[in-house]
Amino acid sequence: MARAGTKILEWNPSTAPDVVTYWLYASPEAEPITYDTEHTDVGLVTSVDLGAVANSGYAPLVDADGKYNLGVSAIDDLGNESDIAVKPAVPLDFVPPDAPTNLRVR
Repeated sequence: MARAGTKILEWNPSTAPDVVTYWLYASPEAEPITYDTEHTDVGLVTSVDLGAVANSGYAPLVDADGKYNLGVSAIDDLGNESDIAVKPAVPLDFVPPDAPTNLRVR
């Protein structure tokens, strides 16, 4: 099974004391990120390996090859969501090359 490479997205944490997790948003460059954009919960962290997220099956990144808008929001203990911080037009390539063929032992 192929696997995606590493690309780290980092951010400064929210200053709110009741933040319990962060949500990662991703969309192709032509599609703006909104609260309706598909997201995944990445936990109470301040960086994420986008390759690992792609390998986990997060649909917007699984076959990412091109420029993508990335966003992160903070979620508090009551489920309130912050504004979404957006990094536009990030070049990503998580499509692996074809495997070698016709292996032989001589």
